[in-house]
Amino acid sequence: MTIWYVCLSIAFAAISIPLYKLDSELNFTKHSVLDIISPQRALYTSSSMTNYQNYQYYIRASIGTPAQVFTFMVDTGSTWAWIDWNKCSNCHTGTKFDPETSSSYHNTSQIESITYLKGSTKGYISTDIFSIGDDASLSVYGHSFLLVYEEADNDNMQMDGLIGFAFDALSGGTNSLMSSLKNQGRIQKQQFSVYLNDARSYTDLVSLGSSLLMIDGYDLSKYSSQGSFTYIDLANYMGHWVVECDGVDFNGTKLTEAQTAIIDTGTSLIIGPQASVLKILQILYYQFDCSADTQNNIYCNCDSAYPDLKFILSGHTFAIKPIDYFMVSQGRCYPVFGYSSSLNFWLLGDSFIRRFYINFDMEKRRIGFAKIKSLNDLGIGIESIPLWKMLLLIIITLDI
Repeated sequence: MTIWYVCLSIAFAAISIPLYKLDSELNFTKHSVLDIISPQRALYTSSSMTNYQNYQYYIRASIGTPAQVFTFMVDTGSTWAWIDWNKCSNCHTGTKFDPETSSSYHNTSQIESITYLKGSTKGYISTDIFSIGDDASLSVYGHSFLLVYEEADNDNMQMDGLIGFAFDALSGGTNSLMSSLKNQGRIQKQQFSVYLNDARSYTDLVSLGSSLLMIDGYDLSKYSSQGSFTYIDLANYMGHWVVECDGVDFNGTKLTEAQTAIIDTGTSLIIGPQASVLKILQILYYQFDCSADTQNNIYCNCDSAYPDLKFILSGHTFAIKPIDYFMVSQGRCYPVFGYSSSLNFWLLGDSFIRRFYINFDMEKRRIGFAKIKSLNDLGIGIESIPLWKMLLLIIITLDI
């Protein structure tokens, strides 16, 4: 069963958005909250956002007059916002937009197609009032989005649509939501910060309450013990949040097949070049307490120690823990990565992002990282907790 999701395309309101953890067949029941906040004002409004099995994070927003409310994935790997048309017969299950009931809706009759690493959409370029929060505290008028009438391979989406937070270059110059907010004077700076909380019971990360998307600012002291962000300039201006990757270190072996990495909240896992990912698996198999099952999936002894996975980005090392790259099924710990023979970069998704509080600065074209507070920061370790108790999921490799 595939539950992962990959989303990457080839005046000052404060908005608090609760995030709810969906119960699933895997019995994850912990609830969390995602707030969207612009720090210039104390007033805020609330709407729900769902964290599906720790692998999809999305907010509520509304479109139209009167407002129709939907759930949207927060995706830093693309720019367009889109929602399914209520007349779409092959779209994924979810609430769909009815343009005929919106007095502010306009269809340009132009068609746009978006192809992701997994899935695709096609729709009419449309404009309408677009509001974050159920009470429309942060609204933009005439915002462009896609009214989708055709989809492919989006069946695993748990939300109704998607809002892109990458640069306008990916949409051919059409304004992203952040650009519309800036152009209409709703925010002062085109920057936002992301904290994705970890809904698992066994983790070394401190429970810091709600997940958070803060528009037009950040709250570093709440989420990190660091006094400042470690900022990295973008490697190029092609539209993605892409940084230079000097290599990946795993147990002393340096992997250099990719020279760049994209920070993408719309992707669940860490995905990389096939050669690099297979090398990581080989190191685990030959150097650690790991074996292969009858289907040649590598699994490891959950009670053994394993190394951090270190990404060297523009000269700075950012490490994730074994708990971040292992999943557990039937008492076995499986390393979980995605890979593709056609990729020449790393795609660092939610399993990487959860380790850091991240500031996305669109105006200065840079990304700031700060380590999330962990139990070790408080002098409390989790070494005595067997890894098999931390999660209950299965392995997947994504060969695109």
